[in-house]
Amino acid sequence: MSRKNGGTFPVERVYAVIDGRQELKAHGAREMPIWGRDYQVRASQYYVDVPYDSEAYVRGRVLALIDYLNRMQSK
Repeated sequence: MSRKNGGTFPVERVYAVIDGRQELKAHGAREMPIWGRDYQVRASQYYVDVPYDSEAYVRGRVLALIDYLNRMQSK
Protein backbone atom coordinates (compact mmCIF):
# COMPACT_ATOMS: atom_id res chain seq x y z
CA MET A 1 0.00 0.00 0.00
CA SER A 2 2.84 2.38 0.80
CA ARG A 3 4.54 1.75 -2.52
CA LYS A 4 1.35 2.56 -4.43
CA ASN A 5 0.93 5.75 -2.39
CA GLY A 6 4.28 7.45 -3.03
CA GLY A 7 6.03 5.63 -0.17
CA THR A 8 3.58 6.86 2.48
CA PHE A 9 1.16 4.52 4.22
CA PRO A 10 -2.39 5.95 3.67
CA VAL A 11 -3.59 5.82 7.29
CA GLU A 12 -6.76 7.89 6.84
CA ARG A 13 -7.92 5.98 3.78
CA VAL A 14 -7.18 2.60 5.39
CA TYR A 15 -8.96 3.72 8.57
CA ALA A 16 -12.10 4.64 6.62
CA VAL A 17 -12.15 1.30 4.80
CA ILE A 18 -11.58 -0.80 7.94
CA ASP A 19 -14.02 1.17 10.10
CA GLY A 20 -16.59 0.89 7.33
CA ARG A 21 -19.38 2.76 9.09
CA GLN A 22 -19.25 5.53 6.49
CA GLU A 23 -20.13 4.57 2.94
CA LEU A 24 -17.17 4.85 0.56
CA LYS A 25 -18.23 5.06 -3.07
CA ALA A 26 -14.72 4.41 -4.35
CA HIS A 27 -14.42 1.27 -2.23
CA GLY A 28 -16.80 -0.71 -4.40
CA ALA A 29 -18.79 -3.69 -3.17
CA ARG A 30 -19.20 -4.19 0.57
CA GLU A 31 -17.53 -7.59 0.86
CA MET A 32 -15.29 -6.61 3.76
CA PRO A 33 -16.94 -6.70 7.22
CA ILE A 34 -17.72 -3.38 8.87
CA TRP A 35 -15.19 -3.67 11.69
CA GLY A 36 -16.18 -0.39 13.31
CA ARG A 37 -19.68 -1.68 13.96
CA ASP A 38 -18.36 -5.11 15.00
CA TYR A 39 -15.93 -3.59 17.51
CA GLN A 40 -18.71 -1.37 18.88
CA VAL A 41 -20.95 -4.41 19.48
CA ARG A 42 -18.12 -6.33 21.14
CA ALA A 43 -17.38 -3.41 23.45
CA SER A 44 -21.02 -3.11 24.49
CA GLN A 45 -21.05 -6.81 25.38
CA TYR A 46 -17.79 -6.61 27.33
CA TYR A 47 -18.37 -3.32 29.17
CA VAL A 48 -21.89 -4.09 30.38
CA ASP A 49 -21.67 -2.48 33.84
CA VAL A 50 -18.75 -0.12 33.28
CA PRO A 51 -18.96 3.30 31.64
CA TYR A 52 -16.79 3.52 28.54
CA ASP A 53 -16.37 5.57 25.39
CA SER A 54 -17.38 3.28 22.54
CA GLU A 55 -15.82 5.54 19.90
CA ALA A 56 -12.48 5.53 21.72
CA TYR A 57 -12.62 1.74 21.98
CA VAL A 58 -13.38 1.35 18.26
CA ARG A 59 -10.70 3.87 17.31
CA GLY A 60 -8.10 2.03 19.41
CA ARG A 61 -8.95 -1.32 17.84
CA VAL A 62 -8.92 0.03 14.28
CA LEU A 63 -5.64 1.90 14.86
CA ALA A 64 -4.03 -1.26 16.27
CA LEU A 65 -5.02 -3.11 13.09
CA ILE A 66 -3.68 -0.28 10.93
CA ASP A 67 -0.40 -0.32 12.85
CA TYR A 68 -0.11 -4.05 12.14
CA LEU A 69 -0.79 -3.52 8.43
CA ASN A 70 1.73 -0.67 8.30
CA ARG A 71 4.44 -2.81 9.90
CA MET A 72 3.86 -5.50 7.27
CA GLN A 73 4.79 -3.12 4.45
CA SER A 74 8.02 -4.02 2.69
CA LYS A 75 10.59 -1.26 2.60
